[in-house]
Formats: sequence, structure tokens, C-alpha cells
Amino acid sequence: MTRRVSRRDFIKATAIGAGGAFLASCAPAATPTAQVVVPPATAAGGAAPPVTIEVLWENWGELFNKKMSSIGDAFTKDAAPNITVKWDFAENNKEKLLASVAAGTPPDATITSYIENATYAAKGTFMPLDDLLAEAGLGQKDFVPGMWDTSIWEGKLYAIPGGADAKFLVYSKDVYRDAGLDPEAPPKTVDEFREHALKILKKDAQGNIERLGYAPIATDMRYWVPLWGGDWYDPATKKVTANSPKVVEAWQWVLDYANEIGLDKVTAWMDANPGIQSEASPFCVKKEAFFSDGWWVYDTLDTFAPKIDYGVAAWPTLHGIPEERKNWVIQGWMLAIPKGSKHVNEAWQFIKYGFVDQAWAMACRSLNGISVPGQMAQMSKCVKEEILGTTNRMVPYFDIYNEMLSLGTKHWPVMTASAFYWDEMKRIYDFVIRGQKQVKEALDELTESVQKELDKGV
Repeated sequence: MTRRVSRRDFIKATAIGAGGAFLASCAPAATPTAQVVVPPATAAGGAAPPVTIEVLWENWGELFNKKMSSIGDAFTKDAAPNITVKWDFAENNKEKLLASVAAGTPPDATITSYIENATYAAKGTFMPLDDLLAEAGLGQKDFVPGMWDTSIWEGKLYAIPGGADAKFLVYSKDVYRDAGLDPEAPPKTVDEFREHALKILKKDAQGNIERLGYAPIATDMRYWVPLWGGDWYDPATKKVTANSPKVVEAWQWVLDYANEIGLDKVTAWMDANPGIQSEASPFCVKKEAFFSDGWWVYDTLDTFAPKIDYGVAAWPTLHGIPEERKNWVIQGWMLAIPKGSKHVNEAWQFIKYGFVDQAWAMACRSLNGISVPGQMAQMSKCVKEEILGTTNRMVPYFDIYNEMLSLGTKHWPVMTASAFYWDEMKRIYDFVIRGQKQVKEALDELTESVQKELDKGV
């Protein structure tokens, strides 16, 4: 039940699937020792010698690869004329990373994410960056909390937060009007959300769905569980808590909603319909009211649903009170320096320039989120003036994204079995949503299987 796949979700899915299994077997186990960063010698006349740094990245497609490449170009032009950034946008970037580190020929910098960073760190794939960060006068206060937390492993920083994702709800005002709902009043609580979704629901004489409020997909459980105050994992005890009362309660709420629609009908609907990256998606043809994504989805909607009147809302909270907004989920990707990098200094200069000092420009021009809260206003200005313009449908709602990014603190568990956990969660969810397992039974199974995997160690 994961039919909606955005660029970022696809990236994470590839990390979780084949990459997750590869992580468990191929990385070196030794923890890297502290690396001494020596300033580069200068050539005659005081100019620094030319250096080329290699950056290993995921292949996001030609459009987004070009956007990332422009960050390296700007770095060379504006900050370090002697440093050239050579990008490797690889389909198998995780395999290439681990193999190159094992061979002693790693890239100088690489992308990582909230899913695999802890495993890489535990296996000694990355060098800790605490000293470099401290020397630059930077610390936890300078980054979005959820992104900072997922960059830490065993008290050390192994990555620098890059693109932060805060997923809001996109809803169809057209569908709201047709269902007799106020299009300017999206739900603020989870109960309002269910009430709206069920009012939007329309079936034919045979009970088949003609219009759906919300399709309860597996990957959205990462958002629902924290809204109930549930935690997937207890890092203090290193225990998986997928069967704890609040997690069970959240899953049961989703299942109860699906039961009100009809389990067989909702699963058939999700199996049969494409995601938002298609002009035939239910949302684009006004047969579905809600889906979750980030501000960058404006481009998809402009392409596939140019005439839809849509709105954006933050995820509803349990009771709709301000203090519950901390339960919004933040996730994303980071940058790391692999163990054995031949150009640590230069790699750090590039990372700091492109993703900290100029984080606003990176986020704006590469259609990402920002992990540096102090630059949110600058990033917002850039997006509205350079990317969206004054008439785009996303403009009135862009600040909702920043609000969620500023206030959300929850994230997927930071643990060496994160990838396995993610796959298992989706597998177990499929049994639940098809009515083949009861919630508590399924979550007991999930807890047991992930704990066994975690206890194996890296």
C-alpha cells in the first residue's frame, strides 16, 4: 500500500530495499579514528594548488542532477577557485560507496539519509565531523532538530543536515465544495480529518468507491504514530516499541477508518489507482481529496493538475492544540565525508559552503527543504520570487512548510536496523489493511522481528 512515490520517497525506498541489505554485509566494521585536517600547501605566488573533489550522489534524474551540479559550480566560482567538484550521480551509489571505502578509494563527500546514516556510522564508513563543526563555530542550535538528531550516532556527528522534508497535506478544494465542506477549513484534529474524509466518500450501488477522502497508505504511518505521542523505538534501552499502547492506538485508528470505508474496497482502490505523478491519479481527476507531500509538489501539480483548486494544511494533531505540533515528523538527507577521503579539508569547505552557509540557495534552487532555520526567511523569499512567482497556487501556503519544519521534532528511529524496520513496517501494514492480522498481533510480530535484527548488531 505505497502507491504514491515522490522523488524523495523513491530515493528513500531505494535506500531501504537493496541498499538496506547491502548495508548489512559490505561495510567495514572499524570505527574511524579522528582525522587531522592539514591546510593545503600553497603553490608559487601563494595560490592554493588545484584540487578535484569527488562527490557521490544518488541519481535523481537529469533535471535535479543539474540543479545539484550548479551548487558545485557556484562553490568553485564564488568560494574556492582552486577546487573543482566532480559529481557521480550513480544508480547504485550505496554499493559504490561501501565498495570504495572497503578498497581505500572513497569519494570525498557523499549523500546519506535518515534511513541508513546510523548503519554507515556504526560500521565506520564515515568520519565524525564534530571537530570540523566546532572549529566553524556551528552546533546543534544551527540546524533543524529532527535533521540534527538523525545525523548523530552514539553521541557523535557523522553527517551534516542537507535537505529537510516536512510533509504537509495537500487537499482538493474542488472535492471539498462538491462534498458540501468548507474549502477554507481543512481539518485541525485527527477526528475532524476522519469526519471530512468520510463525508467526501462516495460509493456506487455495488459499494465500489467512486470518490475517496484519504487513502491510508503504509508510509503515512510514520506521520500518524507520532501524532498519538507514540514512539517506534526507545534509544535509552535500545528496545523496539512498535507494540506500545500509543503506537497500537494510532494503527487501530487508521484501521477503523479503513473499516468504515470497507477494507476490500479501499485496498482495491489503492491497488488500482496511480499516484500523483500521473494525470490519471484520483487527486488529479477530482476523485480523491488528500495526499501528503512537500512544497516541491507544486511542479507536479502544475504539470498533471493545472486546473485543480487545491489548498495545503499542516497535518492535523490529536487535539488541535499548539503543543502537539512538536509531533510533526521531519526527515531528509545529509552529507558525510567517508573514511579515507583524500581531500577532507576541501570536502568540508564544499559541504559548509553549499549546505550550511548557502543553505537557503541550495534548498530554493534545487527544490528541497532547508535544515538551517536561521535562513528560512531568505529561502522563502527566493522560492516565492525565483521559483513560484506571484501567481502560483502554492504561494499562499508555502509558509506552512516552514512552520512544520520549525516546530516538528519527530523522525524515523535512529538505529542500525532502520532500513529493515521500514521494510518490515510496510510488510506488516499490508496484512493489517487487508484484514489478515489484528493490530496488536501484527505489531507484536513487528516488534519481535525488528528487535531480533537490531540485536544482531551491525
